[in-house]
Amino acid sequence: MQDPKVTSASCAIIMMIAPSHELEWQALLLGATIRNYVKGEYNLYFCIEDTQLPQLAQSTRNFIRQLGGTIRTISNRGVFNPEYKIGNKVIASTLEYPEDRIVFLDSDTIFVRSVDISELCRGEIAVQEVFFPLWTRNVGQNGVWDQLYGRYSIDQDRLKRLRDRSGHTFPYFNAGLVSFDKKTGFAQEWLRISREIDADSTITQKRPWLDQIALSLAAMRVSDDTALVKNTINIRPRRRRAHDIVLAHYTNLVFLRSSGLARAADFAVRRVLKCRSFEHFLYQVLKGANEAGRTPDNKNYPFAKVMGERNTGTNLIESTIRRNFRARPLITSPEGATLRNLMNEITAGIPEHPLAWRDLLHEYSMDTQFGWKHARPDIPRFRKNANWDYTVFILTYKHPAFWLKSMFKRPYNPFQKQKAERLRDFMTRDFALTDRDCLPYDFIGTPLAIYQEKLRGYLELAQAAPERTLIFSYEDIIRKQESFLLALSGHFQQSREKLEFLSNAAKSEDRSTLTTADYVRKYSDKNIFAGFTSQDLAIYKQQIDDELFAQLAQVTVDLDKIPVAPDLPTGSMTLTPVPQAGNEAAPLEQPPRKFSLSSLWAASRK
Repeated sequence: MQDPKVTSASCAIIMMIAPSHELEWQALLLGATIRNYVKGEYNLYFCIEDTQLPQLAQSTRNFIRQLGGTIRTISNRGVFNPEYKIGNKVIASTLEYPEDRIVFLDSDTIFVRSVDISELCRGEIAVQEVFFPLWTRNVGQNGVWDQLYGRYSIDQDRLKRLRDRSGHTFPYFNAGLVSFDKKTGFAQEWLRISREIDADSTITQKRPWLDQIALSLAAMRVSDDTALVKNTINIRPRRRRAHDIVLAHYTNLVFLRSSGLARAADFAVRRVLKCRSFEHFLYQVLKGANEAGRTPDNKNYPFAKVMGERNTGTNLIESTIRRNFRARPLITSPEGATLRNLMNEITAGIPEHPLAWRDLLHEYSMDTQFGWKHARPDIPRFRKNANWDYTVFILTYKHPAFWLKSMFKRPYNPFQKQKAERLRDFMTRDFALTDRDCLPYDFIGTPLAIYQEKLRGYLELAQAAPERTLIFSYEDIIRKQESFLLALSGHFQQSREKLEFLSNAAKSEDRSTLTTADYVRKYSDKNIFAGFTSQDLAIYKQQIDDELFAQLAQVTVDLDKIPVAPDLPTGSMTLTPVPQAGNEAAPLEQPPRKFSLSSLWAASRK
């Protein structure tokens, strides 16, 4: 492509980009926040490996053009052995730029407040110290720093002046922001020292920190004027600093959302890239990747939509995804409704009841977040969603007897103020519905009838998106936590090396008395009909749709089989049959039903 002409600015801001979902949108987002918040004259450069340039989507190139950016290619063949992707930033810094000052920024950073470019250009070299110097404290203290500084003839007086703010360690800088005058020759020295240390077998555990180890040495080798930028620049957000952060390091999409940085990101892409929202921006990047023939693989889906009726563990699943994976759970939140739309509703009149606001929120979030997680899936609306092709749907359900007992304890009825005294009264009483349940307006039913109707929607969703729909039994999730985590890892990138299930899966009101282990015992097969009277059982048998749950079993992920994959065989599962009234130990009325696992799981493990 023909890039925009470089202006006469004296500063170049460079960053890495690659044709991968995460690094692609991160670099573009950084560019948008730079244009929105950084004042002064500078040029933007997006550096990419020469072998990857043909795969860069046209939509991404268009965004770069909107940003007034220039694409530069690098070659990393033979520079580091074995290949060291993080070293691409060092190589990119050595390219020839017409500007006198070079500022490198990691792609997973964004500006969230206005700053003048001069703040990034202090001294001949400007850096930020590492606030949690794991390498220098765990490895570097064992004489390695003395060895390195001696090898490169670093003056001890300069070492003292550049110790970290605590004064306890050798200078150790964060390679996520490196700013230097080209005349110092810093970039070439940084690359040379990086390669020498990488080839030195006596220095251990140097990757992935090699770029930062060499950074401190190179800075002091070539200049006496190395300065630290302000401590509001290039830091991970902490609540105590949230009010004055200028450049934030967020790592991944989940942290971007959870740390409160999404507002700045949304504002920047709206203003600079003319996208309707941050979600619309992500959609455009993903759509471009799809058109370029780069569809997400089974371990690279960026979004997860968790759905399940109330009391079926949806919060547990969302928290598990946030803790372990890079995917973002799409939840119904105020992000799905713009202030303008809400104001239109306000001027039209106050809703009849406060819950109408929740119905509005469901409606406005449907286009990006698939609406309320407890609703019946609306397949036609889902297909129009911007994230339809890039979302894995995780559906959960409880054994209907367990679910009835949970709902009886916590009915969540939006209108009925008086709780039923007996389970059978609750089972036979019509349950109130709202618009966000996504059921027909003329639908009236008991709690179990409503539950089963929503589960029929799960079957429809599994048919509409068989390769992106995972259906789990809540009881299986609680009992087989490791297998559940493995099932999710087949579709999302892990954000931590070791997967972890929540230590307490209880409802918030039960956490002081119940642990996950207590829930495992609570949801054992022997307790399915505990607490049911003979009358309760009779009503249950009248209302239950056995054929529905037989169909549901056919597409439910069998967690017993996952550890023995990759070639998963068929498994067996059946709901515990209803015991005869007065006989809790009644024999099985039919043999277990055989079923095949969902095509999604089978395909993802090949």
